[in-house]
Amino acid sequence: MAEEQLTAPLLTGYRFFHHPNNPTLGILRLDTEKDPRWVLVTRDGLLALAVACAKHADELKTVQ
Repeated sequence: MAEEQLTAPLLTGYRFFHHPNNPTLGILRLDTEKDPRWVLVTRDGLLALAVACAKHADELKTVQ
């Protein structure tokens, strides 16, 4: 089976909002080159995402 080619718009920014009606939820806006993406998140989900992002950031090279 051929390997699938993946493409994604570059992440250009983000912003976190508190959910207006539920203190256990938040809304994460991920800004891309094309448009914003909105994600409903929990505290545990944000912490897991932070750990995963830090792990994968260590796998990338820094441009000098």
